[in-house]
Amino acid sequence: MTTSTIHTRPTKSLVRELFLLSSILRLGSCSSIRTTSDPDFRIHRGETYAWVDSAPSDVTGGDDLPWTDFQKAIDRELARRSVRQTNPREAKFIVRPRLEVKVVEDDLYDPDSDLWSKEKYEEGSLYIELLAGDERNPVWTGECRHRLRYVAQTMSGNPMERWVPTDDERRWRVEEVVARIFQRLPLEDALVDSGSPTAGVGETPREPRP
Repeated sequence: MTTSTIHTRPTKSLVRELFLLSSILRLGSCSSIRTTSDPDFRIHRGETYAWVDSAPSDVTGGDDLPWTDFQKAIDRELARRSVRQTNPREAKFIVRPRLEVKVVEDDLYDPDSDLWSKEKYEEGSLYIELLAGDERNPVWTGECRHRLRYVAQTMSGNPMERWVPTDDERRWRVEEVVARIFQRLPLEDALVDSGSPTAGVGETPREPRP
């Protein structure tokens, strides 16, 4: 007795669902982290900081940006490193954040169905600058980029095919984003509490010296 296998080509609706599923999974992918700093810059236990006294003027992405959540998360990460908040006149460092949201267009190809897809997604970028000195020059900058949500999709590379909007909500992941940026902060004799949302992931927190 012989058996035969019938191979069927996936329907367009099924392929659309698979593309959407793969897009959702990519939203949870690792963020891109970059930092720059002066060669001799280190944070010491007991140092002080204050927030920049003017609101960022180059914010993009709408009115629903979670500035308060990001500020609270930054305060917590600095407190974990024994850096305390004070007034701008007494502060060793000034914290200047920046938040951007832009729409990115990308091409996808599924070899199993031999179909192309185009998608648009929002990319969020958080920048945290530490300023020092009389001139308030940047001495350290941390940046995190990650996908917030998918906003539209097509099922072919044909530019004439209409975009199908999605109902995705923005996934800011505030605690994770801020914690991962501050994992790259240069420390010297600084105590780091282990209560970070990403403790055990990436860099290992430094232990206090005796």
